[in-house]
Amino acid sequence: MFSGFEEVGGQGGTTIFRFVWLHDRPMELTFDPSKRTLRFDRFLAGVKPGTPFARDLKRLFEKLKSEEMPEYRRVHPARAALTCSNRRDYLSIAIAVKKDDYQYAINKMVNVAHELFVYLRSDWPEYLVEYFNEPEE
Repeated sequence: MFSGFEEVGGQGGTTIFRFVWLHDRPMELTFDPSKRTLRFDRFLAGVKPGTPFARDLKRLFEKLKSEEMPEYRRVHPARAALTCSNRRDYLSIAIAVKKDDYQYAINKMVNVAHELFVYLRSDWPEYLVEYFNEPEE
């Protein structure tokens, strides 16, 4: 699933996990124990705030927390708080851990990233062509 896994200390007591994953691209997952969060910073490039694409991604994140999603795919707000943010046209994803359930939060973070790419493939394939060099079909 992952390759090139590396764990390094970050600023302020954070731990950064580096690996190659989706679309064979390097990724960084940051764990901040003081905030009890896991973050994929700068997860997607080219997400300009206020665009239909950005609004659609926000809706997807809201859906991932809602009862609209099947139980096994949902991020339960009582167990973890899923958020996304946009800074300098980069989308970042974070999950705040509740009740010390780190295993749940890690599992859901991986699932959310996967759900996002499945969604992009079905609804925004042109994004994957432009930013991930996927072939046009």
